[in-house]
Amino acid sequence: MSEHIEKRAKALTTSRYSLSFYKLQLVRDEGFGMCQEHAVSVVDDILKNCQSPAISNSSILHGLVRHVFHKLDREHFVIVGLDAKHRIIGGSLVAIGSLTAAIIHPREIFKTAIAMNAAALILLHNHPSGDPTPSPEDHQLTKRLVDCGELLGIQILDHLVLGDDRYYSFADERVLS
Repeated sequence: MSEHIEKRAKALTTSRYSLSFYKLQLVRDEGFGMCQEHAVSVVDDILKNCQSPAISNSSILHGLVRHVFHKLDREHFVIVGLDAKHRIIGGSLVAIGSLTAAIIHPREIFKTAIAMNAAALILLHNHPSGDPTPSPEDHQLTKRLVDCGELLGIQILDHLVLGDDRYYSFADERVLS
């Protein structure tokens, strides 16, 4: 059987089409260019300040992250990966946007979630205006990510939109299902 595989592989590489094999390697990202210091602090502060072994509600999470997002002049979108017992295992700054928007695509969210072996995710982003009321686009994105997570077996536990000392929790408002 291995002779058949070798012949097939040789035929694929010598034909006009070539077959590429990919190996995913997880690289610890220390930030994005000019925003490197802040990118690292967003996730590191969440991990350092977590007193509880698991995240159990939105107010605990808000307490952990509110100072990290305080007074940012652009939208920042962060994911926090959790294991099967909802303990934080890692995080990633997915995007830094503009004053009113950040471009987020499910593939970027779940590529990182799969690489960190996350069983669940918490989504976080800020509104520089200070008003945490989610936009229609925030609702659409959240629904899309929940649907993608269901397909992949990665549960979206919450999506917090952070404003000035206030937040909106999609889980608390029961709009994740």
